[in-house]
Amino acid sequence: VWFHEQGTSPLDVPVAVALAYAVSFDAPAVPQVMVPGQIYAVEVHLTNRGSLTWQGQPSGPPAPDTVIVATRWRELDGSVVDAPPAMNMIPQSVPPGQSASILAQVQAPSVNGRYLMSFELRDGAGHFGGKALSATVPVTVASPYGVRFVENNTPGRIFPGEMATVNLQARNTGSLAWRAGGNSAVRLIYTWIGSDGRTVVRETAGSDLPYDVEPGQTAALSARLQSPSEAGDYTLAWDLTQDGGHRFSEMGNVPLKVPVRVGAPTYAVHWEQAKHPVDMVVGAT
Repeated sequence: VWFHEQGTSPLDVPVAVALAYAVSFDAPAVPQVMVPGQIYAVEVHLTNRGSLTWQGQPSGPPAPDTVIVATRWRELDGSVVDAPPAMNMIPQSVPPGQSASILAQVQAPSVNGRYLMSFELRDGAGHFGGKALSATVPVTVASPYGVRFVENNTPGRIFPGEMATVNLQARNTGSLAWRAGGNSAVRLIYTWIGSDGRTVVRETAGSDLPYDVEPGQTAALSARLQSPSEAGDYTLAWDLTQDGGHRFSEMGNVPLKVPVRVGAPTYAVHWEQAKHPVDMVVGAT
């Protein structure tokens, strides 16, 4: 039997329950669009929502209890992009309820796409109260020149040294138009890559565009392709380049790669002269 059921008033004592480690992130100036491979300075504001003081450190190797903000890139499904995180120490200790700011140097991923910029709070030992506290911000990584190859009729098999005409369709996924002429002309090029991953043939002249291609438009392209002189299994990589040697694949775009077998003809013959007479009599056998 509870005493309060018999008329006795219970003793009520207010108790505040707080997590030992808790944080709120604020990064208002994160660019919504970044250029592949570029480095950005991102200001991050953090407020200590826990009950323990964060230990700060202005410089030097972090101590085990020094609080660190790790900025890393993740795919939209949460998987980590293969790149080391940018590590920034909290410069001074932050008591509960107080805030601190850091300026993180962040390098955008090298490939165009949609990503999550993740801010993770941890200590110098690699954990923070047994776990990392994090927040994410969606970011689009896109180069001014962007391409996505839609269709192509690249032959899967070709003879050594053979010439072939290949038709492709490519969509302009960037923010700048592809010019068919002038100082900033865009051209279609290809590279033959051997089975060992080394470049065998790299075309430098390229094929001209038939017309200017505005952002969002799809262009029908054509190129004269010449196969390597030696038989073997190759990868043919299609790419675009801007005058000056700037390949689109160097600006965050993914080239179109097609496996091609360069082989000898199905029926072939090699002639050699043996004992062939050089003088003959008319009608003689």
